[in-house]
Amino acid sequence: LIASYIFYPFAWLMGVPPGDCLAVGSLLGTKVVVNEFAAYAQLSQMMAEGSLSDRAITIATYALCGFSNIGSIGVTIGVLSSLTKPEKRKMITKLATSTMIAGNTACFMTAAVAGLFYDPVIEASVEASDSLIEENIGNFTNATNV
Repeated sequence: LIASYIFYPFAWLMGVPPGDCLAVGSLLGTKVVVNEFAAYAQLSQMMAEGSLSDRAITIATYALCGFSNIGSIGVTIGVLSSLTKPEKRKMITKLATSTMIAGNTACFMTAAVAGLFYDPVIEASVEASDSLIEENIGNFTNATNV
């Protein structure tokens, strides 16, 4: 719940409709605190319930895509500390949080660009063409079976 309110402005800035900002903010908080796999599991539940708009789903999909979370800080520190000289470990520890923030910023910017290019008219025409293709494939299959 706290993460929903903390990440609400980020979701809004990415272009999520205001009615969906709390839900997407919750997903962003789950991504940062737990990991992106748990956030995608929550997103799939929300999609199954129909509680998010198509635009919010598209933006959230891009925003959750990335390995920038609190657990990644530990992995980064552990791996890079073992590869460098002991006197550089303090510097790596200081930079690890900044790298997580930079990684999340990159994911959020990608989601914002996806939100800019999202057009429900194009989405509807793609869905219509997909159903037309499936129908024609079914007709072709039935014709070849005769």
